Amino acid sequence: MAFKGVRIEPLSSVTKDFRTVKTFTVTARNSTKKTYYVSVHYRDAIFIGGLVQLLALDSKDGSLLWKDNLNQNFVYSNVVHTNQQTTLHVAKKNPTT
Repeated sequence: MAFKGVRIEPLSSVTKDFRTVKTFTVTARNSTKKTYYVSVHYRDAIFIGGLVQLLALDSKDGSLLWKDNLNQNFVYSNVVHTNQQTTLHVAKKNPTT
């Protein structure tokens, strides 16, 4: 988790389950604090990738959730399968825009 400030509580390096709302407090350099409430809503998706595009399909009905031309807007990790869980990391190439 990225943040701008001096400190974040609880620590961002600790793994969290975001299926329920989590509270984070960021302390600025001037000692002011701001509280953020974070939750993540997700759908089970099937990822299909090739040399040109990456597609995300809804695993329940096969509908297209999103698609992207590779090497355009996002960067992708390899898909990792562990303990009945599939992980694909997707990051925006230029997070400031």
